[in-house]
Amino acid sequence: MAFFDFFWKKAKELADTSAQNTVRGIGGHLEETNGYFAELSERLRRIETKQKETSLQLDEIDNFLQSGGTENSLVDALAALFDIIGDFYYYAAREEQGESSPLLEQAGMMWSAAKNAMETAGLEIIDAANVVFDFRLHSADSAEQDNSLPNGYVIRTLKHGYIYKDEVIRRALVVVNKKEGIF
Repeated sequence: MAFFDFFWKKAKELADTSAQNTVRGIGGHLEETNGYFAELSERLRRIETKQKETSLQLDEIDNFLQSGGTENSLVDALAALFDIIGDFYYYAAREEQGESSPLLEQAGMMWSAAKNAMETAGLEIIDAANVVFDFRLHSADSAEQDNSLPNGYVIRTLKHGYIYKDEVIRRALVVVNKKEGIF
């Protein structure tokens, strides 16, 4: 019996040790698995955050388009900005009356940069001085007499017109030459 007691004692010790190792092994696997779940949870949280941001951006774009916002409304806004810069430049030039000044130089640089940006964006400027009046490109604001120009020519541009993708989005507002006695 002593042999069986010894064998039983050794088997029990071995089983306890094996069970502890198994529990430790499972515990180690559980810790590793918990780590994977924690990492997965963090990744899902980041994906959810990005999805919410993207949804907000898509909602903004959708609202813009539903409110009538189109590519043309963006071009119209750029044209309005260009008008402001052009008005500033022409005001500075008129005030300085051909003299060079820092204000006129700054206005000229702004005007050139704006023109380059607009042309790069595909917006063509209708600048109509000293050309034949064309109803497709020009809108007559008034008529004056200038004997140095032929009848029907544009004397000056009051407001630039714009062409975008071969479509006139605004005709230039001009003063047309009308010689007396012709009409």
